[in-house]
Amino acid sequence: MVYSKVLGAGLCLLAVTILAAPPARIGINTAGKRPAQDHDSILPKRPKSEAFTEAIKANEEEYMLLDEPQSSFVDPAELRTHGWAVNTEQSKDSLDIDSLVAGLHGLGVSTTRDQYTEKQVVHKESAQSKADPVALDGPNADHPYASYTQWLDIQQGAMIVDATDLGQGHPSTAHQASTQPLQDHTLQLWEWHDVAYLVWAEACAQHRRHASAMSWLIFINVKSASTLMILQDIFGPHLENLLSGPGMQFSATEEGGEALLGSEIGLLARHFLSSHRQEFGRSNIESVDIFSADSQVVNVRLPVMAFSITKTGSPELGVDLRLGFATDKAANVMTSGVQSGWGSSRYSLEKTINRNGKTWLATEAKYRVYLNRRDEVVVTTLMVSPEQAAALKPNLDKSSPQGTAPTISQWSDFTHQLWRISVQPPSQPWKPTWLFFPLIFDGETLQRLQYDRNSQPIAFPGNTFDGSSEDGRSLLNTPLGRQALHLISNMQNAHDSAKGSIDVIHVYSIRRNWAASSRLATGNVIKMSTRPCVAMHVKWE
Repeated sequence: MVYSKVLGAGLCLLAVTILAAPPARIGINTAGKRPAQDHDSILPKRPKSEAFTEAIKANEEEYMLLDEPQSSFVDPAELRTHGWAVNTEQSKDSLDIDSLVAGLHGLGVSTTRDQYTEKQVVHKESAQSKADPVALDGPNADHPYASYTQWLDIQQGAMIVDATDLGQGHPSTAHQASTQPLQDHTLQLWEWHDVAYLVWAEACAQHRRHASAMSWLIFINVKSASTLMILQDIFGPHLENLLSGPGMQFSATEEGGEALLGSEIGLLARHFLSSHRQEFGRSNIESVDIFSADSQVVNVRLPVMAFSITKTGSPELGVDLRLGFATDKAANVMTSGVQSGWGSSRYSLEKTINRNGKTWLATEAKYRVYLNRRDEVVVTTLMVSPEQAAALKPNLDKSSPQGTAPTISQWSDFTHQLWRISVQPPSQPWKPTWLFFPLIFDGETLQRLQYDRNSQPIAFPGNTFDGSSEDGRSLLNTPLGRQALHLISNMQNAHDSAKGSIDVIHVYSIRRNWAASSRLATGNVIKMSTRPCVAMHVKWE
């Protein structure tokens, strides 16, 4: 929903009147946890407004978030390519984090001012003439003058977002709303979550932390008209006193929490997690804390909304790769570390192939590559529609006339680039010891595996081949095997002293994980319950 400036200005004035309070220090809970609160004895009992009811309804409509497109950015370097500049210098209007830290301590976030790194993200065209904008590609092209500020504490997994510059609008209509006049210079939800995630991911890579380790998403300077109305419904005349003290926590399952999660800021937080569930894994907001902190925008104390995030699922690979490691029948080279470490230390990126974009990408297909650095695992899938899968040539060395089949070098270059991004710092690279290829569609590889749609699934542990045996060499001579060898060749060029070879090959079947996202490039679904998976062990010398 997009509110008029008149309504927004009026409600912001109302918020200033309600929230103005002495700059008392936020109370600190020395136990590190917020004590249980009896909301019924504190909060006023009165009928709730229509906005409150609508917020609860919006919170229940999960489908509105699950079908949202994923981010179109996959590489932090693309921030610069699409015209965004990241400024790490503190601005004159820097966050008064001293006023905020005490409240965060009350939530169990043991943070200090020194732990936070300020990231100001400003579009590079903002300094140019507004009458002569430069057209850019991507979802952020509609707002070439947008900017926002966030603060990151990688150690505690906390991201603080200044809500001042975030445009209003429901996530489901944010993209359409981004066509509003550029004079507004507001960053819509669609643009914000794309850029905010990449800044977070880049900072995590620099600190050798995975981008999925987010525990707190905190919005300061909350002035959203709809959110303020819901806060008034919840707190009533007690709003000023409660926000000036230690604040109040609401579970995501109680009425007040449901309304807050359905507010504009609540939907923004949920949209951020949902839109990047392939990177974060499935996550839920467990609770939301409401308190206030000194504002650098206006001379009042504005609400702070702190969302506590809990991880509920493994990364959405589209396949349940762990089925093959749920038994003790694995060969000796298959370690339990692959099973135990998966999902907690992954690095996943996705890129839609576009012939008119990167020169090493083809058309109408999608790569998905997942890197599990702790267990040194690379998983790659090629997502295509059934029609495109049928058009894939057995020999991937040559692209099909329609450009639907990626070449070996294209796939290898793409995967190698993602691997290089995950290698931070470059002086301490990691080398993958496992290469997984689930959901195999290549005809030549399937023929070599003697697998077709009528074949019985290859039960785990399946078949094991020595890489130097006749059968092993035969598998390595398939398009799939050549892909793996080409990737290893690229990687060993980055390690002057390392030479890699595939010494063991495992072949078994996996089931499609329908609980994960199954939408393909064209929106179609490949209706197969099992597909062969090839796991290759890489030996480095």
